[in-house]
Amino acid sequence: HTLHRKRPMVYKGGEESGGKRIYVGNINYDTKLSELEDRFSEFGRITNISYKQGFAFIDYNDKQDAEDAIRTMNGAQLMNRKLTVERTKEGDSGERRPPPRDDDHDRDRDRDRDRDRDRD
Repeated sequence: HTLHRKRPMVYKGGEESGGKRIYVGNINYDTKLSELEDRFSEFGRITNISYKQGFAFIDYNDKQDAEDAIRTMNGAQLMNRKLTVERTKEGDSGERRPPPRDDDHDRDRDRDRDRDRDRD
């Protein structure tokens, strides 16, 4: 008889949250948490907000509230920025990584070009 250890619950977004978690991107860095909460609480009761500079994850009590927020707020203006609002992807933990920086790629290409020039 083997003992099964209980694994800690790891929060995953999207469908595993019943579609109640949304991602909000392109938020003006000057936006306060209270402003974000005021704007998005129009759609229903918010159970949690995870807010970092430039983006947030918002959990609603009800899936329909999340869908209403997505439908109304995607493309809406908030502090002169056009928001991106969408359902979180399955397995999204609430942490977004920034996209890779183009200058890293350019530096590698320049290094290769310099190496080729040295061979001539």
